[in-house]
Amino acid sequence: MPNAADAALVTDVARDVLSQIAPDELPIFPAASRAYIADPAAALRGLGAKDDVLGFGMDALAAAATPVVLIVVTEVFQFLTGVAAKAAADGLTKEISEIVKAMFKRFRPSAPSIPSVLTREHIAAIHGNERWS
Repeated sequence: MPNAADAALVTDVARDVLSQIAPDELPIFPAASRAYIADPAAALRGLGAKDDVLGFGMDALAAAATPVVLIVVTEVFQFLTGVAAKAAADGLTKEISEIVKAMFKRFRPSAPSIPSVLTREHIAAIHGNERWS
């Protein structure tokens, strides 16, 4: 986990998920989440020990939800952070381009020049108050 704010968010979301799917694990959640944040690889190693569970029934399996939820929430968080960073970069690229264009706008005419349908003779006649033939 890169920083404390990210770890706190992952922990909060994981606690909410765990309260819905395995509320009986909430008492061990603070210690388990601290251990996971300190060393996520250790949490993964702990999930691999399936032989220990066979003699203890389903209660031992229930305690496995906390590290799994923490791992899944961390992965989702990292994915969404990457998506948000890319979206922000893409959006900023467009915005920066528009800002730079606006900065140089004073060097361009404010309105595109539209070709006149009047001939030079027509314009001279208008300025000279002459009648057209």
